Amino acid sequence: MIMRRFILVTLLFPLYSSAQSFAGRQTTVSVQGTIQMPSMVSINVISAIQSISINSFEEITSGKIYQSFFQLHVKSNKAWTVSAMTNTQHLSSITIAGTQKIPANILSLKAEPGNDFVHLSNQPVALFHNVNNQIENTYKVDLKIDGLLNYYGGDYTYNIIFIVSAR
Repeated sequence: MIMRRFILVTLLFPLYSSAQSFAGRQTTVSVQGTIQMPSMVSINVISAIQSISINSFEEITSGKIYQSFFQLHVKSNKAWTVSAMTNTQHLSSITIAGTQKIPANILSLKAEPGNDFVHLSNQPVALFHNVNNQIENTYKVDLKIDGLLNYYGGDYTYNIIFIVSAR
């Protein structure tokens, strides 16, 4: 037991004495460690409009644009990209009248401002990416429905999936 204390004091004394400063000398001691900080990204989507109506022959022929249909709020501590996709290749019919398969790519999205409309499919397509170093960003996204001239009337549902990923 005495031998252990002697060895311990012998080993620690030089460490203690090396941190002492004598008159006119400066001593520095550094401490090293690690910080674990993962890349964090999150997205929140708000849509004030739940139902879309095509009400005229002009809208059936030319399509319809809903400005600021979605509001996306992205939080990230790293560069990011927002992509979107539909969950199926076709819109889902919810009435007997809507038995025709309407392709999901009649839907397209555009991030404001600038950017072009991007047609959706059941594969992710990039919409936009961060253009600043802020942790929180909010964007408005326009929804466009292409002309439906070759499709029968009915009620259809859509499911758009937004994905944010670190770059």
